[in-house]
Amino acid sequence: MIPVPLAFLTPQIAIVVIVVLLLLFGAKKLPELARGLRQAIREFSKGKNDAQDDPSAEAARQIPSQNTAQTKPATNTEPVPVKKDNAG
Repeated sequence: MIPVPLAFLTPQIAIVVIVVLLLLFGAKKLPELARGLRQAIREFSKGKNDAQDDPSAEAARQIPSQNTAQTKPATNTEPVPVKKDNAG
C-alpha cells in the first residue's frame, strides 16, 4: 500500500520537483544534501529503535498514579524573619 503523502506523486510532479531542486541548489550540492538527509534518517531510526528497546524509557513515559504521588502539606506555615544587613 502506498502511503498517503506519496499517493499523489506522479512522474510529472517528481520531474518538476527535481528540476526545482537543481535550480535552487545546483548539481554539485544535491549529493551532499542527499547524504545529509540519509544520515539524519538513519540517526532518527536508530534513536527510535533504541527508545523502543530500552525498558527504562518505557517506565519513564508511564504516568504515576495518584496513590504514589501524594504530597503532605507543610506543617510550618509561619514566615521566616529576614535579617537586614546594615553594612551596605
